[in-house]
Amino acid sequence: MRAVLAIVVAVVALVSASAASFAQAPKAVLLMAATSEAGTVVTFGRDAQESGPLSRLVRAPFEAAGMTLVSAKDIALPTGSAPPEGLPLTDQAASSIAQAAGAGVAIIVGVAAASDGKLRATALVGQQAKVRVRVLDVASGRAIFDSRGDSASYAAEAQLARSVGSTQAIAKATRGLEAKLILQWPAPNTSQGRLSVSITGAEGWRSVASILRSLAATRGVRALHALEIQPGRVVLSLESQQGVAQVVDSLRRARIHNGSLSVQLSGASLAVRVIMTSSPILPPVTNG
Repeated sequence: MRAVLAIVVAVVALVSASAASFAQAPKAVLLMAATSEAGTVVTFGRDAQESGPLSRLVRAPFEAAGMTLVSAKDIALPTGSAPPEGLPLTDQAASSIAQAAGAGVAIIVGVAAASDGKLRATALVGQQAKVRVRVLDVASGRAIFDSRGDSASYAAEAQLARSVGSTQAIAKATRGLEAKLILQWPAPNTSQGRLSVSITGAEGWRSVASILRSLAATRGVRALHALEIQPGRVVLSLESQQGVAQVVDSLRRARIHNGSLSVQLSGASLAVRVIMTSSPILPPVTNG
């Protein structure tokens, strides 16, 4: 127990003594083209439609990560080579538009919906949707995210089936995007968030130490306060300038001696359970 307490005190001191530097989240521009039997809708250029339901769905992770989205309406489209499969623009063209719009991030999205015929013995019609989402850091020209999603749906009307299918495909393609954005561009936050972290299941201090070191190394964590230290249970109060996604990601990547971690979030409480795979080499945590 004294070893666990010493580690907690050391980690708290380490976090309090160091302040991480944050890069302001850049502005982003959404360059999306949604193609179906009804035609093509784009969010850039002379015919831009920027406020449709699909564009709002794509914008959500970026806005949640603290980014401001700017308009690409009426910006001249550059000419060049054909875009890659599933996307409306090449990286070069997207970067050119983003720079003209004053954005540091280009969000390139292609949505393709097509008829899937009628569902046999019913009046329902089907639609298939395929989505590709690619996110560029304009300054470096590097893609930080590239993902695909697809879905098939049926409804009484083709328009409804298309809407449902496209929404589901976008949700699949953007899975994990918000966490990736927070890790790439942790936006400053003047008001610190507080998170309760409970650690259970550890049969030795070595596992607890690994978890605490992972928390201490997480960007945005400003302070750790030990609230409770008992055999098999440690409770901390964590102050962070970031969302919980970054804390969860650090914990899931923590290496645990002879075990693994289960991480569950409920509101402002994070439950971390150590799952031992074999008997620990070190003695268990006791009151001695």
